[in-house]
Amino acid sequence: MLKDYLDLQMLEATRSSASAAWEAVSWTKTASISSIFSTVVSFATFCAAIYAMNTWRSQEKVSAKREIKKAASKFFVELELMPEKFSKSNVNGGFICSRSENIEVHARFKDNINEWAMHEKISELYLSLKYLGHAIEDDLNDKQKTLLKEIDQNYKGYYTYEESKTLLEQALKQLLEELEIYKN
Repeated sequence: MLKDYLDLQMLEATRSSASAAWEAVSWTKTASISSIFSTVVSFATFCAAIYAMNTWRSQEKVSAKREIKKAASKFFVELELMPEKFSKSNVNGGFICSRSENIEVHARFKDNINEWAMHEKISELYLSLKYLGHAIEDDLNDKQKTLLKEIDQNYKGYYTYEESKTLLEQALKQLLEELEIYKN
């Protein structure tokens, strides 16, 4: 009888441990299913993040192209208002006269001061265009890069009093026609 009682206790302990093992297996199945679901959700999130980054990158490219086109347009419009060719003596004289505190000097050399101011303005616009051109150089095609180099050369000739603005205007006009904002 003691032997039967011990066998019964052993049977109940075995059944209890089997039940606990079965419950552990079911929790393991639940955990693995949850892990698989979590992996799928993480992968979907990763794909959404990559899509968002690509969308953001393309929006930034469009924005940069829009900025360079705006800078080139502003440069072109301001260039139309500039003299055909700068006079070195007028620009230098304007610079010197602009530093004077004498009102009579300002009134007498007003044209020189205006030409110096235009000379400085064209420099600012050119530097803005050049900076933006370098910023998006990878997104420009070969013709656009060539036009930017041509603008660079023509600007130097115009700014250093050697050439008229005609070649610079032509290169800017070609660049404006060539820049397509919404195409890759």
